[in-house]
Amino acid sequence: MPRQLTALRFTSFVSFAISIFVVFTIFALSFRESKNDGLDRYDFNERLKNAVHNNNISVWGVFNSLPLIIFSYMYQPNIPAIYHELKKRDMMSMKKVLGIGTGMATLAYIMTGAFGYITFSMRPDVDKIMNEQNILKADYGDSTIIKVCLVGVLLVVTFAAPFCVLPSKDSMEELLMKDQEKFSGKQNFICTFVIIFISWIIALVVPSIADAMTILGAT
Repeated sequence: MPRQLTALRFTSFVSFAISIFVVFTIFALSFRESKNDGLDRYDFNERLKNAVHNNNISVWGVFNSLPLIIFSYMYQPNIPAIYHELKKRDMMSMKKVLGIGTGMATLAYIMTGAFGYITFSMRPDVDKIMNEQNILKADYGDSTIIKVCLVGVLLVVTFAAPFCVLPSKDSMEELLMKDQEKFSGKQNFICTFVIIFISWIIALVVPSIADAMTILGAT
């Protein structure tokens, strides 16, 4: 496994490109449907007005969504590594990196959530669709591009795994090694394998990714 985040810059770029593709796919598909398509189908303007005026926002819903929102910004474990690899290590540079990254992520989340909801806001089963907590599982009419997006999300998650493993590995290295020594190649491999194996076991036990996000976001 790479010991520096810069070693993952190419997979990071691919993940970023895939994420942008997914966001704009959901955005574009929200305009595809029209009332001429049949029963329970409406033009974009009608769905937009319904989403704005007939949304069901409650105090319980806001608090219930907070853990998921917090989870979406859980990049804190990588902040020390990001700072270490900055060319100019100072507070302003770090603020700029975090500001740009957080701003782009926020825009992507808002676009995905808003236009994903607008697409199905007037469907009779809209609550069921939203409870799935994965807009790509909604009924897009067996769309090929949605299947491509699902494969893309699989790649993004796979490429993101090292960003989760690296901070864990660095923490174990700090706890187990003395005098700022580093893991040997063998120790690095074993540590990486143990972390991934434990993650795999947890993934088998936890029934839904939403449960995992809720637990992590709440803590």
